[in-house]
Amino acid sequence: MKVREDAIKPTGLTLIYEPDRPIDPVVDIILVHGVGGHPVRSWKCVGHDNTTPTTPKLTSVATTGLPNPGIKRRLTKLPPDAAALRRSNSEPLLRKDQRSLSRSRTNLWKNAAKSSSRLNLKAGSGGGGGIEHSQTAPPQPATLTRSKSVRSLLRKPSTKASQPPPPPQHPPKLTIPFQPPSKPTPWPLPVPTSTSPLEQQSHSQDAYWPLDFLPHSCPNARVFTWGYQALVSDRGPRRPQGDIFAHAGELLVELASFRARMGGGKRQIVWVAHSTGGVVVKEVLRQAEVERDGPLKEVLLSTAAVVFLASPHRGTEICSLGDAIKSMACATMPAVDPEDPALVELCGAASGDAELGRQAFVRLWNGYNFRVKTFQESVIPSYHHPELRAETTIRRMASFLGDPREGAETICALHDDIGRFGSSEDQGYQALIKTLTLFIANEEARHHVLTSKEQGCLTALRTPLPPLPLTTPSSATPYPGTHLWLYSLPDFQAWHYRTGSAAHKVLWIRGESGCGKSLLLRSLKKRLERQWTPAGAVFIFATADGPSVYIPNHEGDPAGVYRSLLAQLFLLDPGLREKLLALHERLRSEGETFTDERAVSFFADEYIHPKPGQRISTPARRTFIFVQIADDACPGYVHEVVHRLAQLAANSDFSVCVVSGYNPQLLGEEENVISVPVHLRNADDVMRYVDLNLIAEWEGRDKTVRRVAGKAGGVFLWAEIVVNILNAAIMEGATREMVEYTLDEVPSGDLHGLYEWMLSTLNDRERAEAMVLFQWVMFAAESMRLNDLFMAVRLTEPDVFGMYRRMGPRMALDVGLPISLRELRRLRNSEIQSDTPGQFHAWLRARSIGLLELRPESPSIRRGTTPHEPLGLQRVWPIHATVRTFFLSGCGFACLAKGNQNISASLPLAEFVDITHYALLRACLTYLNLRDFEAIGHGARRRRKATAFSPTGTDSHTSSLPSPTSPQASYSSDNNWTKANGLSTTQRDLLMASYSFLRYAVTRLLYHLLSPGPFRYFLPQAPLFTALAARRFRLWKRWTSLLGTEEVEAILARFAGTSTHTSGVSIHKNVSMTTLIETEADLATARLLSPVYGARFRLERVLRKVAQLAASESYAAKRWGSIMEEPLTPVVASPVVLPVIPQPVGVEEHHQSWDEGVYHQQLQPASRALRAVAHSQRATLAAASKLPNIRPEGNEIAQVLYDTGAWAGISRTGKGSRKRKGTNQDRHRVNIVSQDLCDDVIKYIGKTLERHRGCDLIDIFPGIGIWSKTLSDVLSPRSHLLLEPDVDFYRPFLRPLLERPGTKLLPESGIVWEQLSQVLNPTHLPHQTERRYTPQETPERNDTLLVTLNLGMFPQRRFRNFESLASLVIYQLLSSIRPGALFQKYGLVRMLIWAENGEKDPLLPRTAQRRRKLALDAELSTDYVCEIAGWGIDKTGWSRGSSWYRREQSIDLESIRLALARMREGGFSLPPGREPDHVLDYLAREKAGTLSKDPMGTTYVSQKSYRAEIEELQAAMERGEFTKKDPEFKKLQMKQIMLRGRQKRWNRVLEAVQVYIAAMDKWRKAAETGDAALRAEAEKLFEEWSSRVPSFDNSLSSELGVYRDNLHVVRQDPPVMNWDRRFVEPMTVQPEEFFPPVPLCLLDVQPKAAAPVFRDMGPGSTRGGDIFDLVARHLIGRHADGVQRSLNLMLPGAGDGVLPHCPSLTDPLKWGVPVTGPGAITARCLNEQQLVEIAEGWLKWPFRPEYGELVSKSMMEDNTEETDEVMGNQGGGGAE
Repeated sequence: MKVREDAIKPTGLTLIYEPDRPIDPVVDIILVHGVGGHPVRSWKCVGHDNTTPTTPKLTSVATTGLPNPGIKRRLTKLPPDAAALRRSNSEPLLRKDQRSLSRSRTNLWKNAAKSSSRLNLKAGSGGGGGIEHSQTAPPQPATLTRSKSVRSLLRKPSTKASQPPPPPQHPPKLTIPFQPPSKPTPWPLPVPTSTSPLEQQSHSQDAYWPLDFLPHSCPNARVFTWGYQALVSDRGPRRPQGDIFAHAGELLVELASFRARMGGGKRQIVWVAHSTGGVVVKEVLRQAEVERDGPLKEVLLSTAAVVFLASPHRGTEICSLGDAIKSMACATMPAVDPEDPALVELCGAASGDAELGRQAFVRLWNGYNFRVKTFQESVIPSYHHPELRAETTIRRMASFLGDPREGAETICALHDDIGRFGSSEDQGYQALIKTLTLFIANEEARHHVLTSKEQGCLTALRTPLPPLPLTTPSSATPYPGTHLWLYSLPDFQAWHYRTGSAAHKVLWIRGESGCGKSLLLRSLKKRLERQWTPAGAVFIFATADGPSVYIPNHEGDPAGVYRSLLAQLFLLDPGLREKLLALHERLRSEGETFTDERAVSFFADEYIHPKPGQRISTPARRTFIFVQIADDACPGYVHEVVHRLAQLAANSDFSVCVVSGYNPQLLGEEENVISVPVHLRNADDVMRYVDLNLIAEWEGRDKTVRRVAGKAGGVFLWAEIVVNILNAAIMEGATREMVEYTLDEVPSGDLHGLYEWMLSTLNDRERAEAMVLFQWVMFAAESMRLNDLFMAVRLTEPDVFGMYRRMGPRMALDVGLPISLRELRRLRNSEIQSDTPGQFHAWLRARSIGLLELRPESPSIRRGTTPHEPLGLQRVWPIHATVRTFFLSGCGFACLAKGNQNISASLPLAEFVDITHYALLRACLTYLNLRDFEAIGHGARRRRKATAFSPTGTDSHTSSLPSPTSPQASYSSDNNWTKANGLSTTQRDLLMASYSFLRYAVTRLLYHLLSPGPFRYFLPQAPLFTALAARRFRLWKRWTSLLGTEEVEAILARFAGTSTHTSGVSIHKNVSMTTLIETEADLATARLLSPVYGARFRLERVLRKVAQLAASESYAAKRWGSIMEEPLTPVVASPVVLPVIPQPVGVEEHHQSWDEGVYHQQLQPASRALRAVAHSQRATLAAASKLPNIRPEGNEIAQVLYDTGAWAGISRTGKGSRKRKGTNQDRHRVNIVSQDLCDDVIKYIGKTLERHRGCDLIDIFPGIGIWSKTLSDVLSPRSHLLLEPDVDFYRPFLRPLLERPGTKLLPESGIVWEQLSQVLNPTHLPHQTERRYTPQETPERNDTLLVTLNLGMFPQRRFRNFESLASLVIYQLLSSIRPGALFQKYGLVRMLIWAENGEKDPLLPRTAQRRRKLALDAELSTDYVCEIAGWGIDKTGWSRGSSWYRREQSIDLESIRLALARMREGGFSLPPGREPDHVLDYLAREKAGTLSKDPMGTTYVSQKSYRAEIEELQAAMERGEFTKKDPEFKKLQMKQIMLRGRQKRWNRVLEAVQVYIAAMDKWRKAAETGDAALRAEAEKLFEEWSSRVPSFDNSLSSELGVYRDNLHVVRQDPPVMNWDRRFVEPMTVQPEEFFPPVPLCLLDVQPKAAAPVFRDMGPGSTRGGDIFDLVARHLIGRHADGVQRSLNLMLPGAGDGVLPHCPSLTDPLKWGVPVTGPGAITARCLNEQQLVEIAEGWLKWPFRPEYGELVSKSMMEDNTEETDEVMGNQGGGGAE
């Protein structure tokens, strides 16, 4: 979009160019002229005839008061090989034969240095500052002597200049805006003869480069001009008027308002300022800095670059900044007397704001790191005007900032003409465009979207290990004033603001463990994020985990920090991206991978050492890098990381901060660092903490405080622990002497010594219990939840080491006899008298002596934004990393082992770790062996008729969980009900969520199995097989049932293939803590399954054998029956040599007693624990079992709705009460709880909503109002009516919306038409007028009214014959369009409808078979019904798996292709991450080149099931699982025969359809060309088609009809069905974006004017619309029959009487079929024109019945529509 030149406003902001859609502008370029300029004339080059463009005179008027004739604009025209620009502050150096017109910067400064108050400018070759000239030009020397200063010269121009022309006749004195002359006076120098004809031609025309050239050079930028007037009266500025600083404030306000109003508030700004316009821009930025936030502040934060064209920046030795500003103002206002004081005030030359703006600009430049470029004018090469040369020299020197970053260049033009370019080939314009395009490219690089190759490179680069979370212990809470000393350090301020030599140094925060480094880093990071994130800064965080000093054999991940940094910088640095991509491609071609060694080598040798003259940079304003090195990392590794990061900081603009241990031996080894020893500087912080928290009140308390702080040695954690110990003692009555004695015993400043002293206070029994506790906390695969840890401790053998002495490693697999949860408390760890999470938490605090703490599971709770989390769900963590180091190094466990006779003092740490994992593995197996889970696995299959497993604990004999085939399961997705041993995914999740520790035992079993060294290298296969196969494969079937698969390959892929799908975790910033924890545990298991160890292959062998035998029930019962029922007796397998211990005495007797009663126990109802769970879940199970997860996670609003009990599925637990807590009346409402979803919808279809801005908005069932608020933000409606019956419940959510003007909340139900009619009146809609149209009039679209409804309900509420209440409302809304009822009485009103995902199927069918009456009404009365968002989009277009509703895949691909083409044409793009599966599948096929150009397919989709089963059987045969003698081989042969048979039948269908398509195409072509021969060929083909169809049997005929009809409706232009006419593809929603988590779909309904015959309804009319409804219902009821046959079945003779009036039914040009009989067009293929002709033909049929007769006949007919849909009759023979 361009504006005309004459439409540009002389004052204010004007948008002169905006790129057309779909191009999104990257930057806003704003042109600001100098004082006295004009938005057009300041940038416009005025054409001339074969002469060089000129400029007005740059000095003041002569002493006679006459204007100076001026000087030339261009100095000279260079030949093509001459260099007109120099990237320095020097003047342009021209060739001597073209008149050398420049002086070097060195000579200029040499002359200036001779005298600070005098300047000697001489023409000629002497003086060092002379100018060479041609011999034809006589020298005219002029000397500026001591008595003649530059300033006086500026005030009184020399009279030695040539005499000016006579003065023009001035009009009377008037106050008018200043306008410079349109045709400047030529400069009396010869015109160069080297001007090319092209440039001469371009110069002969006017050129306004912001409109003529800039849109072509920068097509993705918006261009603005800013203009302001300088009022001039009688050769002087008029008073009073605002100076340029006042204009700067006006520019700031207007620009901010425009960007906020028109969008683009975050879009970057590039300023282009000419002359004193640079002062305006600097003042704008200075004023914006003062603002704290808001649109005005955004102007500064969005400033990406500033380009100065000869703008004043500084004073020089010979003039001040004010003199330079005044000189430039005189140059742009030649008609103003320079001696006028008003000029000084106008341009701000005497104001201190100019100097403030200069200083502020330099500070902002350094701080916000935007780009700056300066262009300088040239010096006048004339000897006739030495005073003018002095002026240009002053202006030139003042236009230089003096910073090498500005890259100053010179344009061969004088001051007033430096911003005017006559051609796009102008070298000055090329220099400017080169700068602008560089800035724009930088901004584009910030929003770069990775290509597939770059994604692959990034995936290979990312570290598989997730980073350690940047968290500190919750107890280490920052106190007021803590760590403030850092921000006042001069070195830190220099590092922060990048000033001085510290700008390129590393801020190295170091200190002893526990001194508060992590807390300081977190505080620093948050502080910088608050300050710099709005300015476009980027923050990178990485952790370095190298070899440990304390933990043996802990190598860590030394290369992880480099991989993480490279991966995060890969997204930011285009240069790095290019290098890494080239390296990745080279490695791939060589068959190698991106190893750790290559990552370190690339980072250390290539990346941090750029080529000379280059620096590492990113398009971001500021890049902060934070690296946290583990405290226990060895000094050599720390030195290596710090040294390389120091080199990175020195060669880049990055601000690097490193946190590590103190490592005093590294002091002085690295120079480019700012060392901050925390423990040496935070003594005051420690003292303040002790003083505030020590509760002692005795005399001399200050001495105790100083002693505690002194012994802490700057270690904050030491002080905190000791203060807590002392406070506990004081509260128990300890005296001062006891406290002092305790302080004497406590080790000073040594955390490990402090921990050892604390553990020494436990007795023997407490140490034994603490041993079990710390074994789980330190060696578990992940940090455990409190409830899980409670159960784990209960399951663990109290005397682990005693059992190991008796049994050896086989203790791990000796599960023993099954017990119940009730018996567990009596048998294991009976000393732990804890029954509630609160009691266990108190026991944990006591046994860990405060070294363990609870941290919330949800990150949002840590931020304090959600309610309190129930006790038990938190995870148990050590209070500090030093606690983990203390125990893993062996010191902690050695303290706990004192007094335990079973633990030898010489026990190696590695063996201690192995024994611990044996115990933990045994606990997991013991839990899976509990009798409470008897029904899982084979139990459910064996006793299905007796007691099916019910996780709710009901006493019924059938499971209350819905089966995958039950109606309750119809909601679930394809993968949701994946069965494994009878358990669905939802059942497994519900079961493992109901039982503590169950999920851990299932998912971490392999981790503990493979962690011991002997098992890792030599897995005991026989004992493992015996344990899994015992009692009819009890453990195996339970484990695989809860895992969800019995396939060994899937199990191993689940645990060994983790690195492939979690490698990106370390890059994502919004990954939850739970995900990081679970990912780290998965990766630990994956490492143990590495081929480096031998356990992988042995484990696979055992699992395959167990799976094979478990799958054969008869074989297992026959061969292993006796073994299955016996207790576990481990057998030691060779070659593993394990001690064989005799079976303990009494096992046989115990076994006999258990064997007699076990089956009686199994037939009993579920345990009391299960019944207790059932009591709290029974009310919601029926609905909740359909949902993936009822309890919201990470969504605050959903959590509030869950807690308040808004949904009917949430019940209250407790005796005698099952009533929900919610007070709302609508208990089934589904609310939208995701702001991201609403924003994505608006971003997706926002352009279609533009026409509704300022409309009236009717919002039915707004609920919590997220969607309503988003619509209100976009549309700014003049009135917004919220129809919500639950006013009291939802009012708190809607309160912010109700504060907006025009918004009303009405306690009415929008779907009860009686209540709705009370709203649709002038009282509430004063701007709307009812419009009544006759059938002959065409209704008009009303964009001033918009309706949105939320019809999402779950469970669905049936209403009479409708499946749901929402279906009834949708039907009524569509039915109101044609008669103009409800909202449509105001015109054709658009509707946005949220509904449950299944409600769209009748309205928006995707196959011809599903095209029923509701879909027909929608197609006839709407422009479109488009699904904007939805869930569970099937790739092939059918739903619920019925084969009859399928259509050939190639047809769907053609439909997708057309939809994507419409999206591209309309400029729509799917939001990232919301692409539906069928679109992704299509794009993958398109990329792979597997799409067929012909929409005809060659393979029927129903064959896929046969092919999959055949391929599976063939693979099993190749693996040797069966031979040709087994029944599986016969099954394979039968499937192959069936596949070949179906292929032959389908080939017949294809051949027939090909005949049909050829006939249609030839007929249409013959009609267009008039070719009779082609018409005859088409008729023969139609005859062949008619003869082929009757030869097919019923089943094949049905398949032929389905395929032909689906192809027929898609091939039409436009397609028949709304689904195939969609203008956008539906974006994908997720269940968690709604509450309850039931995904809704968004339907966009735009009514249209239906045909007149359809709108002729009601009494007093022809009843054409009413009759058509009845006729169409019958046609659709027999949709697979021909139209003529269907009408004749409705009324004898109706088809014969109506069809002669319907020529389109047999006209191929109108997509009819010129055939009668079996091959004729069917009712489901009729398009709108054909239906209109049928309706009109019915009215023309003379024997038609009256409307009443037709109604009574229709009521007596059977409802064949529902029968066909259920049974698949009349064309539904597409079964497999």
